[in-house]
Amino acid sequence: MSKASSSNRWTNWIKFAIPAGVGILLCVLIYRQLGPEEKADLFNALRYARYEWFALAIALGALSHASRAYRWKYLLQPLGKTPQFKHSFYAVMVGYLMNMVLPRAGEASRALALSRSEGIAFERTFGTIFAERVIDMFVLLGITALTFYLQFELLGEHLDTLQGGLKAKLGLLFWVGAALGFLMVWLLFRYGRRSRFSIVRKLYLLALGFYAGLKTIITMRNKGWFLFHTLLIWSLYIAMYWVCFFTLPETSNVSVNGVFAGFVLGSFAIVLFPGGIGAYPVAVQKALMLYGVAGAFGFALGWIMWFSQSLMIVSLGLVSLYLTPKTRTAKSR
Repeated sequence: MSKASSSNRWTNWIKFAIPAGVGILLCVLIYRQLGPEEKADLFNALRYARYEWFALAIALGALSHASRAYRWKYLLQPLGKTPQFKHSFYAVMVGYLMNMVLPRAGEASRALALSRSEGIAFERTFGTIFAERVIDMFVLLGITALTFYLQFELLGEHLDTLQGGLKAKLGLLFWVGAALGFLMVWLLFRYGRRSRFSIVRKLYLLALGFYAGLKTIITMRNKGWFLFHTLLIWSLYIAMYWVCFFTLPETSNVSVNGVFAGFVLGSFAIVLFPGGIGAYPVAVQKALMLYGVAGAFGFALGWIMWFSQSLMIVSLGLVSLYLTPKTRTAKSR
């Protein structure tokens, strides 16, 4: 094994181990903060949960990934390719499986899986995934903005208890941050390509990829169907999350505001930590505590949600990894 290969392997391992370790540490700390009665409530909640809702959550999650696999064809059509649905689905699930092991490895694994089974160049396949991520990023930001709007009254009550003038300061900080953000984007596109710093050049290529992805979506055919599947995917994500609330009596009456708050915090936990391990249950617990759900029950629900998603991804991912053709299929296109 070459030194470069060994170094890359250690780098990849560190990228997984550090965030995963932080997530697990958060879980341990939260668990240690629970009192004896709360720990008993936690284990009783997990023991007596209504797991038929858990099964429904898995089914909804699988449907969302099937819709994602079908949506992918609209990005591949400009390349002159319309892959078989099963190959697209296998590739999507392989990507999710790899993302649980190593952050950001899923996109490359997904592109490679479809490239091998459909004979599409890896670079072009990977480019369509990048374009897909652009629209999903905007949807998540939109849901986040909606969530903040729904929580406005609750957040306002908390802000009113703080020192006077803080709202105005936060408003000024927002606009200053937005202006600096636009300035940084302009400088990146203006000078990033020729920068002597590798990190700046990487950021420039990343921004260029986002721009190219957005342009692809705007100019693509069948935009209506693409947007339909995008809405379907995220609706199923929210539904998958929502039905888990009915597994516990203590969380079955949480308001829509609380559901969206937990969904957003949980989504960002998955983005920041490999598969959301450890961090996802903590994020759900902290969100639901704002809506009167006891910490033990919010923690239990977070674990039920995380386990349902992980079980689905690991099961379907391993099956897809086995069924993915290693070479291009004989069927012509």
